Parts: sequence; structure tokens; C-alpha cells
Amino acid sequence: MKVLVTGGYGFIGSHVVERFEKEGYEVFIIDNMSSGKVKNVNCKHKFYKFDVEDKKCEYVFKNNNFDIVVHLAAQINVTTSLEDPFLDTKTNILGLVNMLELSTKYKVNKFIFASSAAIYGNNQNIPLTEEEIAEPLSPYGISKCVGEEYCKKWNQIYDLDTICFRFSNVYGPRQGLIGEGGVVSIFMDNITKNKEITLNGDGEQTRDFIYVSDLTDALFKAAESNISSGVYNLSTNSRSSLNNLIRILNSLKKIKGIIRKEDRKGDIKHSSLDNTKIKKVLGWIPMVSIEQGIKNTFDWYSINYKTEENNIEKKKLKHNDKVKRYLPYIENVALFILVIVLSTFKNGEYLENTMDLKLAYIFIIGLTHGGKQTIIATTLTSILVTVENILKGRSVFTLPLDTNFAFKIGMYILVGVILSYIFERYLKKEQSQNKITESLKNEYDLLRNVYNEILVEKSVLQEQVVNSENSFGKIYGIIKKLDSLESQYVYSEAVEVIEKILKVKDVSIYSMDKNNKYLRLIVRKGKNDINMPRTTTLDYLKEAKTNIFNGELFINKNLDMDIPMFICPINDDYGNPIALIMINSVKFERLTLHFVNLMHVVTNLIKTAILKAYKYEEAMRDKRYIENTPILKREFFENIKSIKKDEMEKNKSEFIMLKVKNKDKDVNSLSHLIYKTIRKSDYIGMTSQYDLVLILSNASKSDSHLILERLEEKGVQAEEYNEEYMYV
Repeated sequence: MKVLVTGGYGFIGSHVVERFEKEGYEVFIIDNMSSGKVKNVNCKHKFYKFDVEDKKCEYVFKNNNFDIVVHLAAQINVTTSLEDPFLDTKTNILGLVNMLELSTKYKVNKFIFASSAAIYGNNQNIPLTEEEIAEPLSPYGISKCVGEEYCKKWNQIYDLDTICFRFSNVYGPRQGLIGEGGVVSIFMDNITKNKEITLNGDGEQTRDFIYVSDLTDALFKAAESNISSGVYNLSTNSRSSLNNLIRILNSLKKIKGIIRKEDRKGDIKHSSLDNTKIKKVLGWIPMVSIEQGIKNTFDWYSINYKTEENNIEKKKLKHNDKVKRYLPYIENVALFILVIVLSTFKNGEYLENTMDLKLAYIFIIGLTHGGKQTIIATTLTSILVTVENILKGRSVFTLPLDTNFAFKIGMYILVGVILSYIFERYLKKEQSQNKITESLKNEYDLLRNVYNEILVEKSVLQEQVVNSENSFGKIYGIIKKLDSLESQYVYSEAVEVIEKILKVKDVSIYSMDKNNKYLRLIVRKGKNDINMPRTTTLDYLKEAKTNIFNGELFINKNLDMDIPMFICPINDDYGNPIALIMINSVKFERLTLHFVNLMHVVTNLIKTAILKAYKYEEAMRDKRYIENTPILKREFFENIKSIKKDEMEKNKSEFIMLKVKNKDKDVNSLSHLIYKTIRKSDYIGMTSQYDLVLILSNASKSDSHLILERLEEKGVQAEEYNEEYMYV
């Protein structure tokens, strides 16, 4: 399932993201990074840098079918909401409406909205229930109140499941220094920097503090529940004073001191939310006490919150900003001083006659800085010309009447105004082009990201449909290998079918004798991790015996290392087991219900193919065997040899061939004598040279001596049969 978390890089959002990812969700984040930090999230996710009110968010919804949206993105600073209500409204209301609209358009199953206890205002009916009248005291509280109403109406009009949670004072690791509940992080910050704590009032004001993990637990349970709408207080239903908070912090680290100030105007004295409703509906209860929560938060701050380094970095940035701000003034003054020096130089008369340094100075400043600096340069030049004339003995009162002086000053002012106009026009045009370019670049980057995501999804889908081992074509091609009427061929191909479809590395098939006592290996593919012998008794499989006789799949749930992970019996029409499919070396993470269901399908196909082959062989017995003997006719025997050769090349399955030397004995009686000695998985056949030959399955060359001795005891003389293709 997919979940979108807006504000996912923030304090609460990062914890929500980690919880959903831990529970197996595919997580997506929309965050404008105004207060969130990438380092807050250390789990797998996809990120989009947008404002929640941005229409570009539609690209995110359009290309991802979200099941759940958790809307946490908001402007949370009450002071900011008072200073700039428009910004607060833009994010908290327009952003919410955009998310609701897109959730409806793209069929989101459930929308969770983060509201606030700020909507209650200064209501003293402690603890506050959801039925209390909302009387917010700030634009922030108003926006949350309006947001709840939007969610309620969206549920009624568009049938979108919307759940609103009124958070009490949330605290925990990664919390910033602003917003609701920030008193904990502010105190933590002061303690970390070994500063005194500032306390407004007597410290007996109380708050309903809730630890962030308890809050995320409630949000996740709501997402998984059948709740379709409603407003719920999310709190601990308890009150803790600031003095108690300071006491807990002091037990963790000695506080340097407390600076006491008067109560802040508008501060609420006591606050606590009744959580009875959510506990009843979700079966949720807060698990972390205030003492444990503060300790967890302090431990995190001690390790991760490097305030001094942040302050140093901020100072560096401020210093750089100041340098950039004053650099044009410094350059202007420096160039003006250079003009003065050159004008008073010994050869200044030559320079003055050949070029106007003052005019050049205005040109340079106007072309490089324009605007304000050009006006300053023009003013300084006019002052310099005036001073020069006064030093030459001219009267201040007569200078304006001097046409030469007036022309010079007018020329400087005209040039300054023209340059300033040209520069400002060029600058505005450049800024406009930059904005257009930036907008197009952002649009391109967004489309490029969307294209890349679609390309990845397309490639995965194409791989599954066309090229993957799970595609219909590949599965059909694999299963087609079972379409044979030769049981030995079906057994041989069955292990490859299981290996390719189930992606396992240790597969073996054993036959069972008529007395249901002995198991003999027919074919194996893989590394035989549990060292199953070639021949064993049914007792070796212990508790799997019941499943085998009932024709049911056995799963080694006790993880017994001596028996296979899965054993699937192949029973005939009368319920008698004739063979066992054994699978081992399955990766632990693949032991899922899907794997078991897939194995049921594959093994049932193999069962059907094997039983069909047995029935065919039984029906064709007269044509396959020499009359009244267990000897395969030449064409059928050659087919078995070919299958055994393929098994040896593909699965490294060993077999040996023995040629009977008793040509003086009756073939009929000799074959029956041999048949009683060999196993069910072995074969007797007639070659094109009319030699009587035995094929002994899963027997190595080192076993031949023992087998020859056993045959000799029965009066059968035999020897190894060599052909040019034999590699045993």
C-alpha cells in the first residue's frame, strides 16, 4: 500500500514516515523544506519538494495511486500567524483544500488531518472533550478550525473518509524550537548550551504533553481501522506543570539557573484534552510516561542536536550577507577616491584634457551596479566638481550662473539617470527572464522526475509481462515441459519447473515402494543442503508421514534441520503415495502465503502430469514391453537412455548401465529374476544389438561393484556397459 505524508521531513512527519515504512507501506513525502530536514528521515521513501498549495502536486497524485494521505504540512507558529495571517491561511487552508481535492480526484481511501488543541482557545472546562465549542484565539487556531470543517464537508459531499486529530502538546526527538509544544525543545536547547531557562509565570501552568511515538501509533491505527470520519482528541488526558518538567530535566542534567518573568499576555493557564473517544474507537492508549519521554528526548538531543555548530554556521552566513550588501558601497567609494587621486596627480592636466575621469567613473559604476550606486556616483562627482571650482577661487553663489559648470553638472546627472534607467530596465528584464527560466526548469525537473518514475514502472511491468520468469509466456513455456507421456521425462523436467517458478536451489523427487516403506531418489537438482540419502525409509521424514498419507503439503514449521522445508506427496487415484517432491534452501523472507499458494499450483500441475504419464504407460504396457516380460522394447529403452543422458548433463544425476552376459539362459526367466533385484526406478531393456541392459538410476560407478555382486548371488552375470556418450 502507498501512503503520502505531507510535511514528512518535519518533526512529527518524520516519525509518521518511519512508522508507516516499518509496517510495509511504500512512503511518499511532499515538503517545501521550510522547517523540515532531510536527515530526519532515514528510511526508504520518495520525496517531492512542493508547497502543499502548489498545483504541481497533482503530478504526484496522478502518478501514484495513494491509499492514505496523512496531511501534516502546516504553518505552526502562532506568532507568525498573528504577524502574517495571509501566509498562515495560504498554507493551512489553501494547502489543505488542494490536498482534499486531489485526494478525491485520485480516489484516495482515507485522509488524515492534523488539527490542534489551539481551536479550543482559553476554555477552562478541563479536560476538554470534542463537543466543546471551538473559540480559537489566533489565525493559526482559526485555520485549524476551518480545516476541520472542510474535512467534515468533504466527507459528506465527496464521500472521502476524513479523520481529524486535535493534537495536544507533542514532544520528542527532532522537535524544533517553534510551534506548539516547543517549550520542551526550548528547555532542551538551553540545557544543551548550558544556559539558564526562562520561565514565564509561576511555572504552575499545565500542559497535556504527548510523546511523538504514541501519536504516530494512533495515526497508524486510524489508517488501518474502519473509521471513516470524525474528530478526535489525541492526548494523554493528563496535566503536567512546567515546574514538573523542569524538575525532570534537572534530574537528567543540572540546570544552570531559572530566569523568572511575568506571564505572557494571552497564555492559557491550564490545558488538557479528554482522549476517551479515541481510546474507545481505536483501542489505543498512550504508552510513554512524561518521565520516560523526556529522558528519550534528552538522550537524542545530547547526541544529535548540535546547536553551537548551527549558530556558528548562521553567524558565517550573516557575515557573508553583510559583506555582499556593503561591497557595492565600498567599491563605489574606492573608485571615487581613485578619481580624486588621478585628478590631482602631477600629470592630471593631461588626463583631464584627454578624458573626463569623472564621467568615466559614473559610466563604470552605472554599468556595474546601476540604480542607487549610480545616483551616489553622480552626487559625489557633482560635489567634487563644485569643490574643485571653489578651490580655484570661484564663488559658491556665482557657480550656478557659470554655463560651463552647469553644463558639466547637467551632463553628469543626465548620464547617471540614463545609465540608471538602462541598468534597472535590464535588471528587471533579466530577473523576469530568470523567473521564467526557473519556473520552466522546475517544470522540466518535475516532468523529468515523473518521466523517470514512469519509465521505471514501465520497465518493471514490461519485465514482468515479457521477459521475467513470472510472465505468462515464460510460465507457459516452463509448464509445457511437463506435457509428456513418459514418467521419467516428467520427473526430470519437474525439478527444473519447480526451480524456475519457485526460484529454489534444492529440489528432489523420491519414489515410494508399494509397501510404503522405502524412498528412492529419482532425480535431484541443487546442492542437497540437508544431505538426504539416495535411499531411505519413510521413518526418516518423522512428523511428515501423516501429511504424506493424507496427500497434503507438509511445511517444516519447526525448522528441523534434518528434513526438507516442504514435502509434497504425489498420490494415485486410490490415495496411495507414489512419489514425494522435496524442496529445501528457501530464503526465510520468501516463506510467505504467496509462496505456499504458488507451490500448491505448481505441484498440482506436476501431480497431474505424472499421474497422466503413469496411466499412459499402464495403458501402453503391451506396446512398451516385450510380451510377458519387464523388458522395455528397443525404441522405448532408447528413449529412457536419452532422458537419463539429459538428466546427467542438466542436473548432474548419475546412472550406470550394466549388460547381462548370461546369453545361454532364457531371457524371460532371466528378466524376472533381475526385476526382483532392481528398484522401481530402474529399467531393463533390449538394445539394437539385442543385448539385455540395465539402467540403474542415481547409482555411481563406485556402486557398480556392489550391484554386480548382488546380481551374481541371483545367478546373473553382468558387466559395465560402455557407450561413447556414457559419463558415469
